[in-house]
Amino acid sequence: MLETRARVAVWTEDGRNDAAAEVGLLAGPDGEVRVVIDAPAAPVTFVAVRWDGPWPEEAAARVLGDAWERGYGDLEWRGVVPERVLPWYALVHSPGTGETRGLGVDTVAASFASWRVDARGATLVLDVRCGGAGRAPGWAPAARGNRAGTVVPFGRDAVFVRAAALPRAMLFLRAAPAGAPRLRRQ
Repeated sequence: MLETRARVAVWTEDGRNDAAAEVGLLAGPDGEVRVVIDAPAAPVTFVAVRWDGPWPEEAAARVLGDAWERGYGDLEWRGVVPERVLPWYALVHSPGTGETRGLGVDTVAASFASWRVDARGATLVLDVRCGGAGRAPGWAPAARGNRAGTVVPFGRDAVFVRAAALPRAMLFLRAAPAGAPRLRRQ
């Protein structure tokens, strides 16, 4: 399901305007997809990237998401709720097959990222505002390689394996400052 073909929607301070920015979905060497935004003329506030596909496969699927700050005993496996905001990552478990897929995004502080999961696919919403206002025109040009987020690959594993691997994969993509030790993929 994760690929560079997806539908993209763009919002500015004046509302939805898909022509206000060019959104690139660039395939990375490890299967990740970099979301790059070039907004030359309008202050962009939100970008939504929609991947359609058979997700989840069954009505009994369970979804686990994160919290914006931290969980206060309220994180839980729930059924599919299309309007549920899933900050940073989500795990989708299929009891029928025993498989769990992960959705994650590494933003490197370029956006607030959340997922929406429904029976037809998944949507990544990137809030790229700065101080409550849209990003100034000309930010993050694709030619410089700046990005609003990097979506880590989906997986199909046992629930514990996927739950442990997804956060590690999100951290692995983060660029370390010069001289700092790099995390190693395990």
